[in-house]
Order: sequence, then structure tokens, then C-alpha cells
Amino acid sequence: MENAHVADIFDEIADLLELDEDDAFRVRAYRSAARTIPNLPQRLEDLADAGGVFLEINAQPERMDLPDSFCQRATRTGVRFSIATDAHRPEDLDRMRFGVDVARRGWLERRDVLTTLTLADLRKGSTPARG
Repeated sequence: MENAHVADIFDEIADLLELDEDDAFRVRAYRSAARTIPNLPQRLEDLADAGGVFLEINAQPERMDLPDSFCQRATRTGVRFSIATDAHRPEDLDRMRFGVDVARRGWLERRDVLTTLTLADLRKGSTPARG
């Protein structure tokens, strides 16, 4: 898939979010990605294939927009994930279980999730390879 096509998808998502009167920051983030992606020097697929690409699984129930089926497919190309709660209060930290559920349904393993790595692995900037 070419970057221009990916950018079009991001723009369409922004349109849908706007129609749904979703959060303005979220709409702006999709629009920004749509403007940035076509100007990247490499195809997104090539970057993912090279490794070192991380995506966030947002565990906030209203923002869980990364499907588990995508997680499973993406790990085959070297994409890794982080799980974040988007917590603004201590009690929101309980949301982590929702992100972990997405990761489990997507068959992610510990080595696929940035937030489970050791400090040494983080400093190396890498994750153990999938076998």
C-alpha cells in the first residue's frame, strides 16, 4: 500500500470523526498524519518491515481504535506495541486491563509490547526478535 493511499485513509477517518463530533484533538491528529505521511522518504510498509516501529494500544475504552486483528497481522511485519492507559487520575490506571485484553486477543507476546521490556532492552532501542 502506497503512502498516499494510507494518507487518504487517515483523512477519511478524520472526516468521519468530525461528522461524529469527536474530540477536536483526535481529528487534528488524523489530519496531521494525513499531511505528513505522503512526504515520508520511505513507504510505511518498508519502515515497518525494517523494524523499530511501535504503535500504541490505547486502553481508554472510548479510544480503543486499534483492533486486535491488526495487532496480530502487524507483529508479522516487525511492528511492536505499547499499552497506555491515557490516565489522567490514579483510578484511571485500572484501564490497563482493557489494553492488555486487546493485546491478548491479538496474540501479542511479552516481547511484542514495549511497556514490558527491560531497561536494558529499552536502552538498546530494540526488542527481542520473533522466532
